[in-house]
Amino acid sequence: MFDPYEQQDLNDEACAPPHLNKRIAGKYLIQKMVGSGSSARVYSAKVYPGDDMVAVKVLRAHSSTAMGQEMLAQEGLALMDVDHPCFVKVYDLGETEDGEGFLVMDLLEGCTLKKILRDFHSIPDDKVLDLSLQLLDALIHLHDVDIVHASFKPSDIMVLDGERLSKMKLIDLDSVIHPRAPHLHARGTIGESAIVHYMSPEQAEGSKVDKRSDVYNFGIVLYEMVAGRLPFDGNSIIDVFNNKAADNLVPLGDSRPDLAGGDMERILKKCLRADPARRYQDLVHLQQDLQNLRSNTATTEEHQVDNLCWKKLPRSAYADKPQPEPNTWIAGIKKLIGG
Repeated sequence: MFDPYEQQDLNDEACAPPHLNKRIAGKYLIQKMVGSGSSARVYSAKVYPGDDMVAVKVLRAHSSTAMGQEMLAQEGLALMDVDHPCFVKVYDLGETEDGEGFLVMDLLEGCTLKKILRDFHSIPDDKVLDLSLQLLDALIHLHDVDIVHASFKPSDIMVLDGERLSKMKLIDLDSVIHPRAPHLHARGTIGESAIVHYMSPEQAEGSKVDKRSDVYNFGIVLYEMVAGRLPFDGNSIIDVFNNKAADNLVPLGDSRPDLAGGDMERILKKCLRADPARRYQDLVHLQQDLQNLRSNTATTEEHQVDNLCWKKLPRSAYADKPQPEPNTWIAGIKKLIGG
């Protein structure tokens, strides 16, 4: 299948990324790169003077155009506008000494949903629903202030307390449709494979996008969490688009026979209709259906995780203590030298 992440992991500077050990705006000392995308890099940084740690998102050189700077400023203002626990907090924005736009945010402990799906393939159903309901709550909050996200994917969702999968934050609002600046909305291009895989058909066609596009986008992410794969198959982006337009959804039963014909499949089909008029018309009704489904879904117990829910897991998803180091020769050497 066409890999939607193929062009997103642009970490070619991982060995020696720019900005390391440099001070931005005279007060943010860059320490290491913690994330990388097509338009920006994210670093951990120490606030000077002091010891507070933050995340600093810095535009790549090719994105530091007037439009790119304005979009970054809009992202910062949008995040400052929303007062909700499921959004990352923004503290500062500006330009580096080299004219690159930057944004200063909370430095979060956790990992992205993208990494969890890559490492573990799928997630226990109760945790899927818990995270999904938080994501919906965040999106509803955006819609209440007339902002349409229109471009979120697993790499934009940070899972905190990752071993218990208990909390999430939406960390990227760089492509939102904001009522104060609708002209800044960045529609994905054919080259932006990771983005277009999560787009609604109307967004891909360049048509008017409204809140129902977020319903579709949410359905893609939900399907991926449940099934461990994307819902529309294809050997190219065009194939995927054609399957989206034809409502040619890969049956959920192919990956999850236990959910075939059930409420989850019904909800996903309603989210992923090509015709916006046939989808959920707002996120509130979708939220109600998912809450009902959650109330009928058993909570995964720790002893069940390894055997029933995860394809592979280095240690229990809910363990508070790390597993003891294996008794190998290298472990013995470490003990001998006090390592």
